[in-house]
Amino acid sequence: MRAKLVYPVAEWLAGDYEAPAALANKPFMTVRRLHHDPRSGLTAMKINRGAGLWDKTGRVRLYLERAGDIGWSKTSDDLYLLENRFGPCQRGSGVRHTLKRLEAGTFRAVSEMELCVPMGGVEYLVMNHAGDRCLATWLDQTQWGYVIVDLRTMTQLPGGLYRPAASLAPPDFSPDDALVVSCNRLKSGWWTDAIDDYWDSPSPGGHRKIATISVHKLAPNAISHHDVMVELPPGWIPDRPQEAEWDMIWGPEFISERAFKIWLPDDATEVLHLPLPARIEIKKPLGTKRKWLA
Repeated sequence: MRAKLVYPVAEWLAGDYEAPAALANKPFMTVRRLHHDPRSGLTAMKINRGAGLWDKTGRVRLYLERAGDIGWSKTSDDLYLLENRFGPCQRGSGVRHTLKRLEAGTFRAVSEMELCVPMGGVEYLVMNHAGDRCLATWLDQTQWGYVIVDLRTMTQLPGGLYRPAASLAPPDFSPDDALVVSCNRLKSGWWTDAIDDYWDSPSPGGHRKIATISVHKLAPNAISHHDVMVELPPGWIPDRPQEAEWDMIWGPEFISERAFKIWLPDDATEVLHLPLPARIEIKKPLGTKRKWLA
């Protein structure tokens, strides 16, 4: 089966992949995120239903339909599985899910912890560079955020992020692990004030807010929010205004200690530098077309 990576830019992945039984009748796998592990040669993919591991030949080695994400520590062979459970938390408040540490090779669970999120299901597993912490993101219909886990003790730490608009982009740690940066969706039809029929409403022009970037300083547990602004000409409207890709920016992808790349709604990239201003002005014109992969 072919596999199509849809974020940040749509592309077909090379090779064929064995399809899990749950996707046997689908024309292809939609991949929302993938991780390559050079030590084992395995690829972890978060797909349209669950997550799994595939080897170099494309054979599926592990698949779980209720998995949110699978990823490796950056400092060891430890493999972690984020699993949707949906139930009341036993040791705290919120919705109960699970994080498991798996043994390399056998994928046997060697430790497991309860993960409590405010609402919704768990989506992404984001590992830090030191190998001692991770983020588990959660997503509800109109909200998202993340919680923080100490991987040494497999315990959930205080703090995290809550945002009032659902985002599909995973956050990331800065290279020194001091910060977590996330790109947060604003709303559908951000280019116009006509909320009820934004897909038929060209922009009146002027400065428009696309999204918000959040910067979380972990040591003092302080979060700042930074508006991303573009200037549009009157009459601007996307080629497919009802598609979710036009609602968001994607990233971050760190390219140095204090610089990271984001993808704008038209697929163009922008490099931003920390510390961020309160108002981030995108100087380049925003296109009305983006690459769509059939």
